[in-house]
Amino acid sequence: IADFFNIPKSHLTEEQLSNKIETRSNVMKVPILGAIRNGEPILVEENYYGYKYELVDSLPNRNVFYFQVTEDSMEPSIPKNSFVLIKEQSEIQNGEIAAVRMNDDSEITLKRVKYQGDVLFLIPDNPKYEPIIIIE
Repeated sequence: IADFFNIPKSHLTEEQLSNKIETRSNVMKVPILGAIRNGEPILVEENYYGYKYELVDSLPNRNVFYFQVTEDSMEPSIPKNSFVLIKEQSEIQNGEIAAVRMNDDSEITLKRVKYQGDVLFLIPDNPKYEPIIIIE
């Protein structure tokens, strides 16, 4: 019978556990840390809004989290109410979109980063918003 159904003989002769739950070790709970307004900077509040589940292989590294975008300054690249996956990193490349902490790390904004000498421009993709200029 086991050969006919292409199953191991032990499935017919040994008691099988019925409460077995298959776990997936390749899935990670990524925290949603809150909302981020991408117009003006907001105060950083690390409030867990919940989690999103992602395949580990699809993540850039394990130091990631989500924010929900609540404004439209990065449209059309990032629509309002989107969840953005943020990868924690120490350096940002010119032209990348990043969640940038400002004012002694008490505020955060989502913008495209542009370096020009000692000046950092945080540029919205939506032309109705002005860039934020930071002189280092």
